Amino acid sequence: MHREEGFVFHHGHQMEEMRAAASEDEGSVHIIGHFHPAHVLSDGAGLRLKLPAFVQSDDHWTLPAFSPWAGGARYTGAGGSIDSSSRIFAIHPRKIMRMGSA
Repeated sequence: MHREEGFVFHHGHQMEEMRAAASEDEGSVHIIGHFHPAHVLSDGAGLRLKLPAFVQSDDHWTLPAFSPWAGGARYTGAGGSIDSSSRIFAIHPRKIMRMGSA
């Protein structure tokens, strides 16, 4: 874990450590990796494109995978649903697209 003014950086694989830091760093933005979120675009007829995603909410940001070897998982948010404050950005090599929230 690393702290800078207003930010706490976590790898993301140690959830208990993250929860403890959240109580110590109230008001800070928590930036986490490890989860490798992705956004899936589909046309309903079989076309499917999965892109790395950056997810931003009021108190935490989840970073996309930085390696093509980490495919990413569809982002569902805590408890299986995306809260209304979340902003999802799908990342294509030529464009970053804001996908919005759930």
